[in-house]
Parts: sequence; C-alpha cells; structure tokens
Amino acid sequence: MRVDLTGKNQGECIVVTIHDVRHHLHSTTAKALNDRLTEKIDEWDAYAKSRGALGVLPSAEETPAGIGPFDAHVIADELAHAKAKTRNMVRGTLGMFGPRGELTRAHFPLLGFIERAQAFSLGVIAMVEAGNPLGAATLLRSLAENLATAFYVTTRPSELPKLQPGAEHGLPIGRVIAAAEKSLPGFKSMYDNLTAMAHPSGAGAFQTLKVADDGTFTWQSHPTFKDLSQAKEMLSLLDDLGDLSAQVIQQTVSQLAGGATVVSSDHPSTPSKGGH
Repeated sequence: MRVDLTGKNQGECIVVTIHDVRHHLHSTTAKALNDRLTEKIDEWDAYAKSRGALGVLPSAEETPAGIGPFDAHVIADELAHAKAKTRNMVRGTLGMFGPRGELTRAHFPLLGFIERAQAFSLGVIAMVEAGNPLGAATLLRSLAENLATAFYVTTRPSELPKLQPGAEHGLPIGRVIAAAEKSLPGFKSMYDNLTAMAHPSGAGAFQTLKVADDGTFTWQSHPTFKDLSQAKEMLSLLDDLGDLSAQVIQQTVSQLAGGATVVSSDHPSTPSKGGH
C-alpha cells in the first residue's frame, strides 16, 4: 500500500493505492478515514493485548521518550524533486547514445554506470522516505564510488576493460577516490563521512542514541533520522552527486565513437531485482 498527493490539476488531494488499485480521496474524507482507522486500531490493539497477544502498537516501554517516527510527508516536495532529478539524469545519460545505432561491448561499462546510478539514487530516496539514515548513507557512498569510477576512466580509457562483464580484476577504489579528490576538493572528506556510517564504527553509528546531561539515554534499534535537517542534507547530497554523475557519464560516453539505441524505464519490466 502507498499514499501519495495527487497532481495540482486534480480535484482530489490524496490517492491511496492498495494492491495496484487506486482510490482518490478528498483531504477531509482522508482525515475522517484516518481518525476511524486509528480508533479501530487502538481498540483492536487493546483487545489483543488483553488476551496475551502482541498487538500492533508499541507499548510505552518500547517507545523511549524523545525518539519518534520519521514523517516523510514533511519533505514531500524534496522527495518529489529527487525522483524527478533521477529520471532526468537517466534519460539525459541514455540520450547521449543517440537515436540509432547498435550497442557494442565498449558501451557495457557505461551502461553499468547508468544502471548503478539509477539503482543507488532510487535506493537513497527510498531509504530517506523510510526514515533510514544508515541505509541512505550506505547507498550514497555507493553512488559516490560509481561517480568517482566514471570520472577515473575518463582520463584512463585503457582501464575500461576492467569494468566489462566477467572481468576478474576491478579498479583499486582507494586510487579512484584519490583521483576524484584532486579534481573535486572535499570529495574524500564527504566519502569518508559516508563510510563512517556505512561501516561499523563509533563515528557514524548510534543515529538514534540521545544522551541527556545527567547521563541517562534513549536508544532504539528501528532507524530514524536525528532531525529533519539530516534527511534534507542527504537529499541535497544526492542532488549534487546525481548532477555530477550525469556530467561525468556523458563526458565518458562522448569519448566513445558510435551511437546506440537504449530504452530507459523508470520501473523494471521484469520482476528480478538486484541488490548491493
């Protein structure tokens, strides 16, 4: 199930999609429905717990004071912007291949750059929407590596075979990041900050830990952002990395002779899904 805002030219304000069936609701109707659902969920939860079941709502002990769920609706505009930018990035890079032509093996590494850029960008958006800063940071780090690698081979085209399908040896990521830092000052610092969150470390962990002046603390295992600004910062970084990725990939594509016809899809046509 998902809930979205409708377009500006539509009369209803909210669209609820359940099992691929869309229901358009006016905001007042949606609010009344929400109130009734909340009432019934509270009623059922109390009944279930009175019979020894777990229920569906956390108890007071399970929800430490000072830590609340992340509400993605407050950054709906930023999320919509990020999704649009990702679509434009993919279409722009694929458009560099031209309207006609055939793919050759020389294009495969470039298609890999585009595929990963789209996958990681959509993953970041999904993690931010879910209120998961560690997941978002890990995917931002992967997107930064993809960008740095694309930048690395623009001046080292002889290294492209290492990115072909089935290649046994890849590129040394440390050298790749160092090369990006020379042309993009601050890149390594940004990358290191994301790495601290992606890898087990004290520097980037404990996103939900809050310690009071008297030494008492609250913590929860379920991910959430420290505050709203952290979520916006990650989307801003995604915006920057996406712009740079498009520029660098297009620059690399332009260095290869010939064109190719490639079809972009915002949604995969097959049920198979990749992971990182």
